[in-house]
Amino acid sequence: MQSRMYTALVSALLILSLGSFDGCGDAVAVKKQSSKPTRYEALQEGDIVFQQSVSPQCAAIRAATGSVWTHVGIVIRDQGQWAVLEAVEPVRITPIADWMARSSVNEVRRLGAETAVWDAEALTALHDMASKWLNRHYDMGFAWSDDELYCSELVYKIYDHILHVQVGTLKPLKEYDLSSPVVQRILRERYGDEIPYEEWMIAPGAMYDSPLLEKVIL
Repeated sequence: MQSRMYTALVSALLILSLGSFDGCGDAVAVKKQSSKPTRYEALQEGDIVFQQSVSPQCAAIRAATGSVWTHVGIVIRDQGQWAVLEAVEPVRITPIADWMARSSVNEVRRLGAETAVWDAEALTALHDMASKWLNRHYDMGFAWSDDELYCSELVYKIYDHILHVQVGTLKPLKEYDLSSPVVQRILRERYGDEIPYEEWMIAPGAMYDSPLLEKVIL
């Protein structure tokens, strides 16, 4: 119990120090303007959007996972407009243009039609789950529970619960590359001396590399 209280306290302090942040802890209060318009006609609800970001946490994610992809969300329609459901602080729905403007490197990927289809029933379940999880806190401790959620956890669980499809491979923390100094620093900040090496986690890069996904050209 003490270790959980410690982690919660550290998480709260980090959230307060960072302010509003994306799944990597990047400040997003000021968004850069997109240099060119993007066409969204090719989007479908349920598409997965990946992003490369820059921050200390993102640097740790890149080092630990060996992937440049550090944030992920899922495309939905919100009041008739394209948006992204993402686990940030808190879980929220972000207009697609704001999502794209946050980073210069974004990519949309989609399940192959032979794997599963986002039919009307599945999309209703997607919106129900989005409503249920909106405003939940971002999980700075990366625990595999629904109490708080991190970006790839949210998307993985949506696909698993609704379509019964596992996008990417879960691994315990101990199987990631924890040798980098930036990773070690983040681990000490989050967990102190009680690092949960056996905790199962899913990384954005693992989802991006899933053979079930295909690139969507916008």
